[in-house]
Amino acid sequence: PSSSGSTSSFIGSSSSPGKDSSTSTSQNSNEAKKSGKNNAQDNNNPENADDVEDDCFTLLSSYMNHAYTSALCTSPSSHPLLLVEKSYNIPPIRQKMLEICFEEHDVPAVFLARDAVTACYAVGRTTGTVVDVGHVGTVVTPVFEGYVESRGIIKCPYSACGLGMDNVVLEMMDDLYRKKKSEAGVTTNSKSGFMPLYQLRSPNHKKRRDIFHKLARLDIARICREGGEGVGVASFGYTAASGGGNTGAGDNVAHASTSQGAAIATTAAATTSAILNAPKVPYELPDGTLIDIPHASRYDVAELLFGKDDYSCRKREEGTLRMRKKLSAILASATSTGMEQTSSSSNGESKNHATTAVAPSPAAASLSLAKKNQQPNSKRHKTSSSIHSSSSSKKSKREQYHAACIPYLSSQIGELTSSPLPAMVCDAAFKCDRDQQAQLLGNVILCGGGACIGGTTSTGDTLPPDYHYAMTDRLRDEVESIIHTHTPGWRVKVLSPNIPERAICSWLGGSILGSLGTFHDMWITRKEYEEFGPSIVNRKCP
Repeated sequence: PSSSGSTSSFIGSSSSPGKDSSTSTSQNSNEAKKSGKNNAQDNNNPENADDVEDDCFTLLSSYMNHAYTSALCTSPSSHPLLLVEKSYNIPPIRQKMLEICFEEHDVPAVFLARDAVTACYAVGRTTGTVVDVGHVGTVVTPVFEGYVESRGIIKCPYSACGLGMDNVVLEMMDDLYRKKKSEAGVTTNSKSGFMPLYQLRSPNHKKRRDIFHKLARLDIARICREGGEGVGVASFGYTAASGGGNTGAGDNVAHASTSQGAAIATTAAATTSAILNAPKVPYELPDGTLIDIPHASRYDVAELLFGKDDYSCRKREEGTLRMRKKLSAILASATSTGMEQTSSSSNGESKNHATTAVAPSPAAASLSLAKKNQQPNSKRHKTSSSIHSSSSSKKSKREQYHAACIPYLSSQIGELTSSPLPAMVCDAAFKCDRDQQAQLLGNVILCGGGACIGGTTSTGDTLPPDYHYAMTDRLRDEVESIIHTHTPGWRVKVLSPNIPERAICSWLGGSILGSLGTFHDMWITRKEYEEFGPSIVNRKCP
């Protein structure tokens, strides 16, 4: 939004006649900088959050338009549309999405499917606890007989990207880069890291803006993480080195019996010793520098999801606190907007009552009619009044939208947690009914792009046989160590496709759902939309 605002301001400015062209160019550039700066300040202003909200729905419409015109090369009116959405999506947003599909894209039929439900379909289940490690957060959702149990949804704002593992991988790569240069006798700045590819190709290694520079470096960290060199999942009982001693194994020992505790402690010590002595994983940076990544550093990155050490807990708590502050600010803004709407409506009603109570005299009415006839019929007044009415109508709709979102936003604050992944699975299942818990814990589905993490890598071209299922095995062992302390008979089973299909698990389930012969009865048709309105999505797409 800031770039588009500065561009429009630059194009709209023009030089005054009779002045030098260089002077006008400098003035235009200064005006563009000032307008761009003001636009950036306006976009960061909390009072302009309504414009950002409108941009979100505009972007959704733009993405759909791009998908139909560029990717699918077809008309939206030719095929029904199946949308996969987040399980915690609130009804006002779902209704707005349905309205965009029918009103702006003329789709013949629409169905909104929950991503947790379609993830269950991808592994052949209708009941299970879905663990979705996504781009900006981790969500654990219980699904029973094809329906989402909303009371059991738990979210943690820590994942692969955003606040998660990519930043830690980047810090690790910078430390290894500086260490490698120091061993080679090259002096580097203590705060400087490796240069991204664009900086190496530019003359004199010129650095661009900080936001672009950081994104370019994070993209290299993402490639390192997705390739398996930057992150890995250790087996159950691993002690993280970054936190000064992981308490996870100690907790497992404390909750288990004496013999079980001794066995767990012996296994943890052997696992940690084997990892510390394992060969390092080589990785080549864009400038050709070859760094050697220790296995302990790779596993410490994944401990952000599993570990109970001080470093991992602090990172998760910081992200959770930041997200709670954002939700509280949005809730406070929506609440104040709703109060202003209520007060303005009450004032309007009182004015209407006062106007109807006192009737104008015939002389005053004739005088006002004469003044009205004397005024010119100007297009400017009509245009300004129409713009004012449209803006006020738009503001009224936005206020109604905020008022509808208030009760759902207040409940989502309680869904945030800073617990590790196994504890989130158990807490989500224990929030459901007692007769559902055994089935939910017996079918734990692991999916999401952040869950595409393997185990120990090898120097050859072939991966170890247990590489793809290192994270599922670790999650199963961790969950069993928690629930077997009070319910020894329960069996935990973690289901997940291979790493290449794990990131698109919800899409696979959606394709399976759309190919069913009985699915055509579940569509929301245009006739039903025109008859019942957008609220029908809450009834036909639960």
